[in-house]
Amino acid sequence: NDSNIIGCDLAVENIESVIEKIPIRSFDCVINLASVLATSENFRDISLLNDNIKITQNVIKVCETFNVKKIINFSCRITPDFFGRR
Repeated sequence: NDSNIIGCDLAVENIESVIEKIPIRSFDCVINLASVLATSENFRDISLLNDNIKITQNVIKVCETFNVKKIINFSCRITPDFFGRR
């Protein structure tokens, strides 16, 4: 099998330090499953949304760096709940 799976922390401020550690320099596709999950403690916190936006920005930067043509992005409701709904 020629598949390569690379896991890394995409919630960092300095994505360049992560990019330097990626051993493979060519990708056909990136599958993004990254997110900070909501918990009962953080579901009203705006930083949840900000952290997930930063992760998405970093995924895009990695894909641009390696000239990735295809991105498959999985997402769910990542916004904080300020109105008490779940």
